[in-house]
Amino acid sequence: MATPSDGAVTPSCSLAHDLLNKLTAIMAQCDLLLPESTTPADAQRVHVIQDLARQIAQRVVQHQCTLDEILRGKIERVR
Repeated sequence: MATPSDGAVTPSCSLAHDLLNKLTAIMAQCDLLLPESTTPADAQRVHVIQDLARQIAQRVVQHQCTLDEILRGKIERVR
């Protein structure tokens, strides 16, 4: 997992990368839906979707870091 100077996370796993891209698209679509929400209940539903997508993205990043650490440890032990 790499973290460039801008703070963005670049996953080393292609699955994590794909999931994060899709979650970003979901959050972006929610941003587009919010102004079109006709009722407070609609806006609340969009916020719930955004929050869930954000939580999932955070979990993917956390688990990717754990996987990286495990793999690094195994690679170092093999040497």
